[in-house]
Amino acid sequence: MPKSAAEDDEIILRTKKLIYDEQADLANLKAAVANLEAAIEYTKSGPKRDPIPEDVKLLVWARDGGACVPCGSKKELHIDHIIPVAKGGGNGEANVQILCQSCNLQKTDKMVP
Repeated sequence: MPKSAAEDDEIILRTKKLIYDEQADLANLKAAVANLEAAIEYTKSGPKRDPIPEDVKLLVWARDGGACVPCGSKKELHIDHIIPVAKGGGNGEANVQILCQSCNLQKTDKMVP
């Protein structure tokens, strides 16, 4: 039991601080959960993207000679959409090419064959 008014005040102040800290932690936790739930919902309802069919990949590989179209490299190759899917491009053979990692990174989302 507290022995003085000062000790009573200290107990009250420490209790209030603990409560405020707990409320702040709870508010931060609620915000974090809301952000995670929003991200999950976006992932579920966001744009859907079909994978490039294997037969198209094989046709493009044969057409492009298994090499990067712009530079001819045969290392770190990627299958790339000429017109990005986000800009209306499809998965057909005419819209797919082989790029090396360097050329693909330089391209970003520009429409460059």
